[in-house]
Amino acid sequence: MSGNGTSRIDLREKRIGRRQFSIQSVRDLAIDVVIELRSQAAKTALLIMSVALSVGALISSIGISQNAAAQIDADLAASTNTLILVTRTLQEDPDTTQALGDGEELDGMPAPLLSFPADVEERANRLSTVAATGRILHVSELTTPYITRSIDSAVAWQPRVDAATAGYLDAAEIDATNLAWMLDGKERIALLGDAAAADLGIPVTRHPEGLTVTINGIHYSVVGFLPDEHQLTGSIVIPYDRGLSLVGSDVSTEILVRTEVGAGNQISSIIRHQIMPENPTSLTASGIMTADVARSQVSTQLTQQVLWVGLFLLVLTILLIANSMIVSVTSRTSEIGVRRALGSTRTGVSAVFWFEGMVIGLLGGLGGSAIASWVVLAAAAASGWTAHLNLLMIMTGPLLGGLVGLIASAYPAVRASHIQPAIAVRAN
Repeated sequence: MSGNGTSRIDLREKRIGRRQFSIQSVRDLAIDVVIELRSQAAKTALLIMSVALSVGALISSIGISQNAAAQIDADLAASTNTLILVTRTLQEDPDTTQALGDGEELDGMPAPLLSFPADVEERANRLSTVAATGRILHVSELTTPYITRSIDSAVAWQPRVDAATAGYLDAAEIDATNLAWMLDGKERIALLGDAAAADLGIPVTRHPEGLTVTINGIHYSVVGFLPDEHQLTGSIVIPYDRGLSLVGSDVSTEILVRTEVGAGNQISSIIRHQIMPENPTSLTASGIMTADVARSQVSTQLTQQVLWVGLFLLVLTILLIANSMIVSVTSRTSEIGVRRALGSTRTGVSAVFWFEGMVIGLLGGLGGSAIASWVVLAAAAASGWTAHLNLLMIMTGPLLGGLVGLIASAYPAVRASHIQPAIAVRAN
């Protein structure tokens, strides 16, 4: 019993001794590092500042990109809610057909049946936050128009035919120069999207005099073109009343309403009553979301761009610290020799440089977090944004700085630990 008791006491004393030795070693290491850093205060300050600037640049870049992404996302969210599509609610009710009125006869064709009031645009535009309103009929989806050219009857690809009012081009923000007003008449004219002109073999020119297309045997003079990419780029656009005569009814008419930014929800809830107050349930109003993909990619793309810049700055900082510590190892060769001669191990020697690099990194990272916080807040205030400060990202500053210091001190620490004591003591 006494033997076992004695062995347990000895084991406990050894553990306590090791713990005290470990605490003492860390304390001595910290004292050595502090003395070394204070002896070269200017170099230490420059190294800490370089870490602070690089870490601060990375964190502030990410923070600014997140603020910019949040602001752009908010703007896009508002802008995507500015378009409202109003359509007829299809009902299998004979009373619906009986309620249709008669339109005007064109080209000897039967008068079309009308279900919308003739002043749709005027009614919708009376709302103060409505910017533009227009109607469109997708003729090619409702009938099969036969399209030819006066020069060559052979057409490789049949473009779509759409009938629209001038207000529709305005609501869809399609640039039609000064020709859109012609769509509100009953003349035989046509506007061609760029893709439709290419399908027909018609050159896009400012002077399309003499160019015509034939739709179901009726010649339409080409008066202009609709440039750029948009929903009508592959269409032959004719006046809305002309499309009614081809289709025979406006039941499939779509009304596009563009509102002021942020007014989409309010207008969507009342537009049916504004257009047809006598029968609002016969209409359906739905918002058109047009930028969902852009919104989902904004934050990722901005963060990726600034992340590469921040990482590049961190790499430069690592090289700067590593170069400075290599010079420090060379200048402290004699000191390293004395340490080894007095019994320090290679691990103990390398620990001095590991610890020194980590302290510089932690202090620099702490300063970088402070710099980043002020930069993000200042950038948001200068740009008029709502500031979003990512506290988790700010808190990672010291950890990131410490990691940078450890990486930078890796090679110098290994190099210092391999210096031979005899050679080091004789070094000048």
